Amino acid sequence: MHINMKYYIVSLGAIFIALGIGILVGFNINNNEELNKQQASMISDLDQKFGVLKDKNDALKEDLADSELKYKNLVSFIDKNSDMLIANTLADKKVGIISVDKNNDFSNAIVDSLKGSNAEVSYNIVINDGVKQPEKMKELSQKAGTPIKTTEDVINYVVESLSDSNGLSKLEHLQDLNIIKINYINSAFSSYDTAVISAGGDSKEPKKNFDALDAYLVGALQDKEKHVVEVQNSAIKTSYVDYYSKLGVATIDNIDQKSGIVSLAILINDEKQVGNFGVLDTAASLLPTVK
Repeated sequence: MHINMKYYIVSLGAIFIALGIGILVGFNINNNEELNKQQASMISDLDQKFGVLKDKNDALKEDLADSELKYKNLVSFIDKNSDMLIANTLADKKVGIISVDKNNDFSNAIVDSLKGSNAEVSYNIVINDGVKQPEKMKELSQKAGTPIKTTEDVINYVVESLSDSNGLSKLEHLQDLNIIKINYINSAFSSYDTAVISAGGDSKEPKKNFDALDAYLVGALQDKEKHVVEVQNSAIKTSYVDYYSKLGVATIDNIDQKSGIVSLAILINDEKQVGNFGVLDTAASLLPTVK
């Protein structure tokens, strides 16, 4: 009978494996005492490592508890003394406020909070849905006498009007077209130093919406060499912090809290300081550094 070579090799391999297992079992039986010593040594080593990890874990818990206490004390101090902390700190600053979501317009609360700092609010406007509507673009283009075909064109026109000392009539026309809403504007609106963008919302497509509006606004303001800070409420459903920070914009995720207002005052004063501040996981710290 012809024996298949492949079958022969497999059979021979099985025999050697069986022999190896038998030798190994016999060795372990004959050396049970040595095996027990090894096991005891391993258990002792593991026990020591567990003890070290437990000590580290206990130390971390103590540090965390201490940090949480310090954080609560800091927040409590700011809540009680925020008015004093920002009093007259922005006396030489001129601030414009732009809300990009009419359904989450909390700009008036920001204005009220900044009053104690003596900042001059140059304007407070809301970007409406008309900024994306082709028929509004067509009307604006005819009135302005220049081609306006995209949302980016409209945003550039809005920012250009805000930088024009004679641009009030343009801004009023933009309001008539429901492209913007003017909550407040003063006679020297065009001399603003810092633009505070009130963002965030409940969008299911935040990146798409950011790219379609907010990104154009940041770019237009930066082209005018304006200092830009993004703010949003701590309870907002959709955070835009990551998107703004990637464009080099400082962000505050808790403008509805006392510490958020203090952060805003610090950032308006320090145009070079960029980072994410507030209470969300994206925040590097509660407050910016005071220099």
